[in-house]
Amino acid sequence: MIDIAQAEATTSRFGRRKRQRERNRRLIREGRPLAADSPERVERFLVRRGFGRDDVAAVVRRPRRGAPIEERQKRLSLERVLGTNGLMGVAFLERGLQVARSVGRVWVGVPSGRSSAYGTAFLVSPRLLMTNHHVLRDPSVARESLVEFDYQLGQDGAAVPTTTFALDPDEFFFADENLDYAVVAVGHAAKEGRPLSGFGWNSLIEEEGKTVVSQWLNFIQHPNGEAKQLGLRENQLLDVLDDFLHYETGTAPGSSGSPVYNDRWEVVGLHHSGVLATNASGQPLAVDGRVWREEMGEHRIKWVANEGVRISSIIADLRRRVTAPPHLRLFEEMFAAPPAASPAPPRPVAFELPDDVVARHAGLEAPGVAGDEDRVLEAAVRALAGRADVLDVDLGYVFREGWITDARALVVTVRRKRSLAELGEEGVPPLPESFMGLPVEVVNPSVEDLVREERGQAAVQEAFSDVATLREEIIYKPPEGAPLDEIEAQMRVVAHVSPDAGWPRLAGFLGGTRERLTVGMYDFGAPHVFGSIRDVGERASFEGMTLVMQKGESVGSGTKADDLRDSEVVEKLEAALGDRFENAWVKIGSVNGWVSSSYHIKVAVRDREAFWLSSGNWQSSNLPEAEPLKEEPQDRTWLERYNREWHAIVEHAGLARVLETHLLHDHANNAGGGEAQGFERFDLPDLLVPEALVAPSPPERTGAFRYFEPFEAERVFAVRPLLTPDNYHGHVLELIEGAREELLIQNQTFNAPKPDHARLRELVEAVLARQRAGVEVRVILRLIDFGLTDLRKNLEALKECGFDMGGFRVQRNCHTKGIVVDRKRVLLGSQNWSNDGVSVNRDASLLFDDEELAGYFAEIFEHDWANLAVQDLGPEPPPMEPAEGTTPPGAVRLSWKDYLETR
Repeated sequence: MIDIAQAEATTSRFGRRKRQRERNRRLIREGRPLAADSPERVERFLVRRGFGRDDVAAVVRRPRRGAPIEERQKRLSLERVLGTNGLMGVAFLERGLQVARSVGRVWVGVPSGRSSAYGTAFLVSPRLLMTNHHVLRDPSVARESLVEFDYQLGQDGAAVPTTTFALDPDEFFFADENLDYAVVAVGHAAKEGRPLSGFGWNSLIEEEGKTVVSQWLNFIQHPNGEAKQLGLRENQLLDVLDDFLHYETGTAPGSSGSPVYNDRWEVVGLHHSGVLATNASGQPLAVDGRVWREEMGEHRIKWVANEGVRISSIIADLRRRVTAPPHLRLFEEMFAAPPAASPAPPRPVAFELPDDVVARHAGLEAPGVAGDEDRVLEAAVRALAGRADVLDVDLGYVFREGWITDARALVVTVRRKRSLAELGEEGVPPLPESFMGLPVEVVNPSVEDLVREERGQAAVQEAFSDVATLREEIIYKPPEGAPLDEIEAQMRVVAHVSPDAGWPRLAGFLGGTRERLTVGMYDFGAPHVFGSIRDVGERASFEGMTLVMQKGESVGSGTKADDLRDSEVVEKLEAALGDRFENAWVKIGSVNGWVSSSYHIKVAVRDREAFWLSSGNWQSSNLPEAEPLKEEPQDRTWLERYNREWHAIVEHAGLARVLETHLLHDHANNAGGGEAQGFERFDLPDLLVPEALVAPSPPERTGAFRYFEPFEAERVFAVRPLLTPDNYHGHVLELIEGAREELLIQNQTFNAPKPDHARLRELVEAVLARQRAGVEVRVILRLIDFGLTDLRKNLEALKECGFDMGGFRVQRNCHTKGIVVDRKRVLLGSQNWSNDGVSVNRDASLLFDDEELAGYFAEIFEHDWANLAVQDLGPEPPPMEPAEGTTPPGAVRLSWKDYLETR
């Protein structure tokens, strides 16, 4: 967290001490670090480290002329040990890991659904937690915040289980704005029953002498809300003020509220702010030289120095203020020694020492072959990650003619790919074509990279991380009396696809409404859909409409240029229907949200007798106001500009009432909550992409194509509704595992699972097992030109899972979410194959055990596989840019909903 007032005060103090710092630097360079601090502080420092009084006296006083050479050598020898030796014993790391257990991540303002900000904090007694005042400003903020321990990665790269505790400011809360500290009580146990005592604490030392100028400091922190990290001996103490410490670093800025340790892992300070690098106008700078903005995140600031509050000053302030006996008891516990050892975390934590802790790397010997990939990656990160134009360096694969190969590569993400001529004009050296035997592939930023650059890591975590990494539960509970059982009964089914015949069938469905509509929808903006409902509302028999939606929309350009915003649709329906209309905005959030990241369902129930269920929203991109199937001559452009969707209209009162019960339950649990916005509260940036990226290319306009007549039948069908967060996962896993000859998957999202994505991993591994068992597995996923880097990373991750990528193709405007198994069973609906999509979002699908219907959708899949899907990502387009102001000519604006829907 950045506090501008604190940063300004820090900068002012830092500026006033320039001459003192220059003096101290000179003494350190000259090999006289002990002369940089006062004799009194140096004496206390050495005594605390076990030096005898006589030795201390000999070292502290300046050797006189003619003093014995042994005296002068003793001082110089000690100065070398204290000032320059970078070697540390193994016990240093062991103790560091032990105290790391006591450091946690603060979630600020959790009751709003998601944390409004993050900070670092650390236990200073069996019950008390210390952080910054600007993290927890008062008891009311603390009361609505949490502290999470063990938010870190294990040796396998997976997140270890975390434990979250509530704060208890009513029992203890003291804070001071000038010293920028807050100390608050923590609940005795987590909701799972795990005791706080298991995490240990940092026993505080009131006396001075814990460190002196020239010493290296250590941090344990959650920078910008990320997983716990250790900064080892990268900040050198350069100045000691009455209440503050100034330390400088070349690589590791501190995080708000993190403890500052000496080499004995004693707390010497509370990190609270930094000194910003500024331009001539006094504006703060980012690490790439651009003017820094707060939404970019703390990690993008170019720091000149850091400032911590002296722990002795904080203790002295508390001694003056803590007077009540209950408070005094808790206060005195801060000086009690913690247990000899704290339990290890559930899985061991992995960390990496900075190069200059143990050695000065001059480079690695290149391997004879590019087989030692991890060593090559480590060397590449050291060599390339420091460039201002490089965002990331990782292992990946060579893409040849637009498709993934088996050849390994180093993938370097840059801010903007430039030609050799552009690089030459700007004086920037080109990246190497290969590095230590591995080819180098250069790519533009992913969507996640851009959001990180513009809004910081906290926004990335909230927007892109799945619920498994957030460790909090949604509050969704299923309704009573609406079992999601398989039904085998007489019913009428109209299956069809967009853009072929989607809107005419929906128009007929809506037009057949007599009394009531109940709708759950992710996006609703198509004017023609609104117009149809408005007309229905004019009928005397019409009783009312219930609408449940997620706030936010993706409109304003491309095929949705004339679409309405969600709020506009609600306003128009309120005006047209009056008190016959009710609406609820669903609260999104892994903490206290009804569902995790998306109310993504697309279902409409008519008169409690029939329903429409789809993969497509009520937007013009999903349901163009046309019927390409009936045009003469037929025009391929509809397939190139509009989404492929699978729809079903089912006339069966029992199924209709089950789905309506679920939708009304969603409404009842979200009504009256205002405009619950989910990710909008993070002010995620819109993105601009060249309009050419969403226009069809000339080869596409001449390819073969076909539009499909709807499937219509009235007979006995066997069908089961599958909803998330309810019953989707288990039944789809069974569906996949039952494939014997052929498995066809067409889904805009088919994500490779991350280490902690248990639900998604089960499904993806089941598909992989079928492929390895000899089943013909073919997967079509969406080709989004503006997200090629994201798609590339996903294809690489799928290959890492073990898939034969010959069974994958990509298709522009693929938005359906369907599965066909052995041409006997078919699934259609709205669940993306992301971790949230298959587990904790709100979606709905239908699973038909029907050979004729499965054959219908298999034929459409075959058409798309042969005519629309390709193994070619195409040329990399110009990079996206954050949108500011109005959309310029030649560009298309993408909202956060556009680029998060595939997550």
